[in-house]
Amino acid sequence: MINYLLNLFFPKVCAGCHALLMSNESVISSYCRHEIPLSQYHLDIKNEAVKKFYGKIEIQHASAFLYFNKRGMVQELIHNLKIQGS
Repeated sequence: MINYLLNLFFPKVCAGCHALLMSNESVISSYCRHEIPLSQYHLDIKNEAVKKFYGKIEIQHASAFLYFNKRGMVQELIHNLKIQGS
């Protein structure tokens, strides 16, 4: 009962799109979970992350979990995790 009252005044919102979260969601909405731009760099030895460092420093392997775009969902998620601790 108290949780419903708290959600009325302090609703839980998605860290990515700021939509109201459903009861089974805790940080991000189901929509955002499916729209997160995963890089899949771990599947390719000569991925874009390796190419960025090629000839600059010696590396064994490079990878990235997500694609980052300015003003995109990933930036919003990182901002919310850093600032608000969502």
